[in-house]
Amino acid sequence: MTRPETPPKLRCPTCGARQDWSDTCRRCRCDLRLVHRALRAVDHHRRQCLEFLREDRYDQAWQAARQCCDLDDREENRQLLALVEFIRGNFPAAVRVARGPLEASPTAKSRQAESPEEIPRDSRQPLAARWPR
Repeated sequence: MTRPETPPKLRCPTCGARQDWSDTCRRCRCDLRLVHRALRAVDHHRRQCLEFLREDRYDQAWQAARQCCDLDDREENRQLLALVEFIRGNFPAAVRVARGPLEASPTAKSRQAESPEEIPRDSRQPLAARWPR
């Protein structure tokens, strides 16, 4: 099994110790396997989102990007979600996502408001398809 791209040092979520990739923290002996699993899931969703974008499957790309941000709300993941929102034509959401962190635990109502079903069908088409030639 390959490990996702990670910084050379990993920070323990319990004590904050910076260390190389390992299953336990060198300082507090905290089990870091869940952190590793979460990082692998983020990497998986990120790659999946990029693949969906290559295949013009924008709704699935949005879902993968959103899952990526739900697991890890770093700037590069928010940029990916903002890009997907922009490509889908949801410009206000793209700006909102690009400007700052997502809410910590999105409620079902906020997720429903951003769901692909609530965006008019023609705005989910690629931008190039909507531009006059």
